[in-house]
Amino acid sequence: MGLFIKGLSAWVQSTLDPCQKEQHRTERQCSCVSGVDGQENKMKLAAYIEKEYKVTVDPTSLFDMQVKRIHEYKRQLLNILHIITLYNRLKKNPHMPFVARTIMIGGKVCGCAAVG
Repeated sequence: MGLFIKGLSAWVQSTLDPCQKEQHRTERQCSCVSGVDGQENKMKLAAYIEKEYKVTVDPTSLFDMQVKRIHEYKRQLLNILHIITLYNRLKKNPHMPFVARTIMIGGKVCGCAAVG
């Protein structure tokens, strides 16, 4: 369930943390994790990835994750195409401003998939 916001323009213009925007939320809302908790969890995940997979991850980067069953779904294909597009843009213009991202994709094969 997503976050439903009233008065979006006022919320966007504000510089306060969105977790403090109770007046803009309706009764249908997502739970909000504080920035401190979120950053601690990202640091734990980055440490785990480095320990288990020997890959260094920047915990201050935006974590872009997709974890689900692997199927021939349009969303998974679009996500990969988006990653390729970001990569190509950065290669073409290495000095362009961008948001540092750590993209992680995981999943398992559907049990109904034919093997072999």
